[in-house]
Amino acid sequence: MLNDYGKDLFKPWRSVSNILLVLAVLFGIALFKLTSSELASWVQAIGSIAAIWGAFAISNSQVERQIQQANQRALDKSNAYFAVVKCAWDHARTMRELVEKQPPVGVFKESWNLVFRDLFNSSLSSLKSLPAYELGNYDLVIFHNGMLAAMSNMSSRVTSFLGADAFIEQELVLMYEDLFAQSQLAEHYWGEYELVFNAKFGNA
Repeated sequence: MLNDYGKDLFKPWRSVSNILLVLAVLFGIALFKLTSSELASWVQAIGSIAAIWGAFAISNSQVERQIQQANQRALDKSNAYFAVVKCAWDHARTMRELVEKQPPVGVFKESWNLVFRDLFNSSLSSLKSLPAYELGNYDLVIFHNGMLAAMSNMSSRVTSFLGADAFIEQELVLMYEDLFAQSQLAEHYWGEYELVFNAKFGNA
């Protein structure tokens, strides 16, 4: 039993127009009352044409299938890149929700060490390893780089603050303000990235 691919290849041969064409040719040949050698020549000629036609149909079908597969691979890759940037924005947004609550330094430190540090490091690693030149659009590259910069600045700011020998309340407030500002930048870059992506790939 033929699969869908096989049916696609043989579908042209089973069409009503092709069947009628073959019958018309056979009828026309019969009217001429050809000798056996002449009939053999006609059969050979028709067979050659059919072989060429069949080879063309198969080749054309294979090319179309290869194009479809290439387009699907490109779309899958773009969706994976989209997921990397969205994941980074999700982490930046969660950080902003934390700093908006202005938690004591001890609570923030525990939250960072237990949760946010690994999430940020994972997102930064993914953003850095993402081949920006394969994003397929100048704006996507710009917004990806902007997201990477915002995430890097947030991580560096926290690491610098927690690495200090002593904590000063005013420095904690300034760090929260910096983190909030960087998260706003991340939100901007993510929003623009999403808009361009959807315009290019149609919410794929």
